[in-house]
Amino acid sequence: MKKGLFLSVLSIVTFACVVIGIGVHVILPRITKDSNKKTSTAKVIETIDAIKDYDGATLTEDAKELIKNSSVGGDGIDVDLDDVDVKLNFVDGIKVKAGDTDVNLNAVDGIKVETGDTNVNVNAVDGIKVETGGTDVNVNAVDGIKVDTGNSSKSSETVSYDSAEEKITALDMDIKAGAVRIVSDNSAVGIEILYKGDEELLPTIKYDNGKLKIKQKKKNDKFNLDLNGVVSEIEVKINPDIMLEEADLNLNAGDLNIKDLKCEEFDLELNAGNFVIRDSFFNESNIKMNAGNIDVKNCDLGSASIECDAGSIGVDDTAFTSLDAESSMGNVDIDCMKDKDSYSITAKTDLGEIRVDGHKEGRNYKNAVEDGIPIKAEAKMGNVEIDF
Repeated sequence: MKKGLFLSVLSIVTFACVVIGIGVHVILPRITKDSNKKTSTAKVIETIDAIKDYDGATLTEDAKELIKNSSVGGDGIDVDLDDVDVKLNFVDGIKVKAGDTDVNLNAVDGIKVETGDTNVNVNAVDGIKVETGGTDVNVNAVDGIKVDTGNSSKSSETVSYDSAEEKITALDMDIKAGAVRIVSDNSAVGIEILYKGDEELLPTIKYDNGKLKIKQKKKNDKFNLDLNGVVSEIEVKINPDIMLEEADLNLNAGDLNIKDLKCEEFDLELNAGNFVIRDSFFNESNIKMNAGNIDVKNCDLGSASIECDAGSIGVDDTAFTSLDAESSMGNVDIDCMKDKDSYSITAKTDLGEIRVDGHKEGRNYKNAVEDGIPIKAEAKMGNVEIDF
């Protein structure tokens, strides 16, 4: 909103407030009982002329001239001056339209200002909302401040590491907030890291003796789990010829998506968010989740341990040499690649039910196969389902 236009609208609103005060205390009591009958302009001017000073504000001749274009009646006070319209109504409040700017003041809905593609809403219940183009800002006494900048980014950085020059054997990530995506990409010379997001969450990237470290540090090393308004996206592109010895990922809050990752040992700790992995290969994998869902499909997890405190675990069309899957609050769903006799299964639930190949098995189940691939599945509060 241009400064001059805003000041003009503010002046109109101020004047409108004076006029409505006059209407309440002086003019309206003189209106006849017929609400549809409007007081004549002469009567209004006669009343205005009788006022020397009203609450410290003296009406000027310009103000009186403006009143000549006004009408007072059951619909409130209407002022029409060229491209400026002012309407004062005890139900709908005060409405001001000047050019492409609309200002609405209402005791119930609050204050609304619209100019071009910018909208400002001030409401005692919903707080203050500002929308301009692709950016939304909400200020609320209950929810705090929320900023949504659409797809815009304050900073962007791409770093590439050529595996021919620097032998990368391990990936170490420590991320405070945001979305992380790890993918295989033929166009990557070695490993490429692309960051988009808030400057204060810009990660540091270091290469140390074969290990690529990506660390994100919040100011004062403090972080609130409320991700409203946080813009942070990290994409790691890995050439498909690279087989990592180790991938150690630690995420505080945000979603993690992995596709086509090859690693001998995979370790993940995710505090809050969802984890989706596809078409990946590990010799050993350890996954720990506090809150969120785990979705594994078309992978080889090797010797696998999956723990989730609050959320569901899904393992579909995935191979493993052993699998230990446990959820404290949520379901455990395993879709095996081999037949039932290929697995040695132990399943348990404290509050829920167990289904093996579509059959109900109570709350405890163990099959008679001793030398099969070990599966241990447990849901303390949830269901366990194993299919073949």
